[in-house]
Formats: sequence, C-alpha cells, structure tokens
Amino acid sequence: FEAILKLQPDLVVADASAQAQLASQFEQQLKGVPIVFVGAVKYADISTSIRMLGSITGTAEKAKASADNLDAVAKQVGDAVKGKTPTETLILVAGRDGQLSAALNESFIGDMVKIAGAQNIAADLKQSGQVPGYATISLETAFKENPDVILVIVPGNTPGPSIGSTVSRSFPTLNAVKNKRVHEISLDVFLQSPGPRAAAGLKELVGFIQPDVKLAAG
Repeated sequence: FEAILKLQPDLVVADASAQAQLASQFEQQLKGVPIVFVGAVKYADISTSIRMLGSITGTAEKAKASADNLDAVAKQVGDAVKGKTPTETLILVAGRDGQLSAALNESFIGDMVKIAGAQNIAADLKQSGQVPGYATISLETAFKENPDVILVIVPGNTPGPSIGSTVSRSFPTLNAVKNKRVHEISLDVFLQSPGPRAAAGLKELVGFIQPDVKLAAG
C-alpha cells in the first residue's frame, strides 16, 4: 500500500476475484484514493468490466468498441458451433508446486471452452484446492474419461518437461494424444489476465475444439 501511495494514483483498479477480500484494507490504507474492483469469472464479464472502466476513465467510446467486439466474437462463435456435437475436452492447469488442477465450468476458461463447443469432462468434479473454479486431480484420474482434446495451462518459468509433452509420452493411447490434440494455451489470456485478448483467444479455442468450424477473419 505504501508503494501504491508513492505513485500518487488518481484511481486504483483491483482484481475482483483475487483481491475483493482486501476491500476494507484498500479503503483504510489508500486514504481516499478511488478504488474500483473489476474481474472476469465468465467471458461475458470482460465486456462488462471494460464498459465500467471506460465510463470511469472518460474513454467510454473506446471501451464500447472493445466490449462490442468481445460480444460480437462470442455471438459469432456461438452461432458457428450451434448444432455441433460437443467435443469432450479436459483443461489442466499445472501449479508451480507441480500439482495439477482441472478447470470446472465455473472457471473463466471453463466458460470459454463451453462457448467454443466443448463438453468439459471435469464438469462434475467437486471444487477443491485454493483457487475457485478448479479441482485438484491426478493424471490417472484425469484421463479415465479419455478426452478428445486436452488443453494445458502452465505457469511461467516452470522447470522440466512440459505437461503437454509428459502427457503425450506417458499416455500414448489417449484419443487426444493419438490425434495430436494436446495443446498448451496462454497463461495470460486464459487464466491470469482476462481482457480484450480473450476475443482472439476464443477463436483459437474453436480451432482446437471444433476444427471443422471456419470463422471469418477479423
């Protein structure tokens, strides 16, 4: 808080998911500096947050354009995958301690893969671990359902072989491995920093999950 005050901000933007429980401390320590909490539990939350920030910062027109693009891409994707058989998909997140978690439907990436035409095979797992929307899981348990697509999110600077290569080497009979559909996806876009880039990220997910669907460029 001392470091923030030294910067003399006119506004502090905090993460609603990670820092909402610190709201009272923010208010006490930042001594009158305006604070706004924004975040994204679902894809649609991004455009809501962008519009809010645009209103607050006097950039409503630019914010509207960005938010409208996010909404338009979601509609385009939803229309394109409508009627397609959902692809059985598993999203794994590797913790810095080596612990694996599966993303549930209630997570940000879980919501995005659903929009992109996936059936999340971890949807019925009970939430566990410290991060809302995720369940800790072993590789053996993760692959009992034999997913057609495996998406892997790996934290930066993780030593050793990637989870994707480990899966491909250790479980060669999995549908996703046999068909080369194990994909490592961006930590920033899909986990740490939900923002305008999620529109392009959603299109990328469609390419992995429903590859026969063709989306218009732009």
